[in-house]
Amino acid sequence: MLQYPYYRDLRVFAEANPDLIDLPVDNITDLMLKLMPTVDEMFSTCYWRGTGFNCSDILRLQRTEEGFCYSFNSKTSERMTTDSEYNPPIAKPDGGLMPLRNNVAGKMTGLELIMKSLITEYFPEDKRSKGYNIMVHTPEDFPDISSSYKVYSELNQSSRISVSVSIIRADESLNRLSENDRKCFLYEERTTRSKNFPTARSNAEDNCYSECRLRATYKMCNCTPYYFYEEESEQHCGIEHIQCLSKLKVLQRNVQVSEEELGDPKWKAQDYMNCSCPHPCSFVGYTTEIRNHPKDFLPHTQFPHAYTHIEVHYKERFAISYLRSMMYTTQDLLVTFGGMASLFLGCSLVSVVEIIYVIYKSLIMLKHKYTKVQTVSKPDQQLISYRRHHNMYHFCKPLYKPPSIRLPEICEKDKY
Repeated sequence: MLQYPYYRDLRVFAEANPDLIDLPVDNITDLMLKLMPTVDEMFSTCYWRGTGFNCSDILRLQRTEEGFCYSFNSKTSERMTTDSEYNPPIAKPDGGLMPLRNNVAGKMTGLELIMKSLITEYFPEDKRSKGYNIMVHTPEDFPDISSSYKVYSELNQSSRISVSVSIIRADESLNRLSENDRKCFLYEERTTRSKNFPTARSNAEDNCYSECRLRATYKMCNCTPYYFYEEESEQHCGIEHIQCLSKLKVLQRNVQVSEEELGDPKWKAQDYMNCSCPHPCSFVGYTTEIRNHPKDFLPHTQFPHAYTHIEVHYKERFAISYLRSMMYTTQDLLVTFGGMASLFLGCSLVSVVEIIYVIYKSLIMLKHKYTKVQTVSKPDQQLISYRRHHNMYHFCKPLYKPPSIRLPEICEKDKY
């Protein structure tokens, strides 16, 4: 019952049971691990791409905000020395983890789980529907309980979850911008702060909010839930923290928004967390859908007890890829200005060459003309000056008249 976001239910349960003893806070994690069902108690048979495996060989212990569970092919799961050599993800020589891949799609091509009924694990007075919570996430991400499916343990029903993949990649042009300008972060520039939280292996945005809720719980109640590691100065939440945990209902569901954000008036202001979780520039996203089908293909003689059949597979053999890049780079800006100049000025490379040629030719002609004038002899200069100031002809009438008037008479008279 100590799980996000239902901390309030724990207070109701404690008030209805006043004789409830205090939980041992010191070893509550070990206690819950001993009380949880084992792999053999939950799973009957496991298949990967049509091949049967022992479920304990391909499933690992996983910490979530709903408590402990079992996961397949998750990098954020627990790794133990007793794990089989082919329990995914596989450890590489350099210390990295390599998850399993799948190159086919369609039903019966992924993971199949035949799970046993756990009716005996519930209280007799519990009238809620019995079943399992299924969370599908990428191998690098921490399980997000907000995207979980409820699979009920009803007879003659099989649940199939199909997964569609989308990939968003960051272009190298984003490296020129700061994190504030591009509104997202690059994995090479950011590292996680917490060493014990599982998100130290991933930088996804959902993981950041999970870690933020964990920090908010410790800040308000001075404790952490039992399903997470505890620091040296921390302690796990127990019965004495119930009243404080019940007050986190509103706080953990709201995060601080920017003052410039529209649609967030001041009257709506309430308790919120200051998480500061930016979007990643590159990430892989899963879109899932669940369908229920009759499970007549599984004979009851093979599985005589009540069981639940769950299948997870890819919906298509391809993934939709997106590239996130700068809308305008320096090169695009130069091309834009060049295009505008070509449109309005008729400017081109040939035009630039012609302009340079005309300027060069004009300079050569001016230089040649200036040199020619300077080389005229002095007597010739005097003669030119004399003829310019001493005309031998005297014009007494205009040189030009309309055609209807007779031609003008030119009188020549010696001035001297």
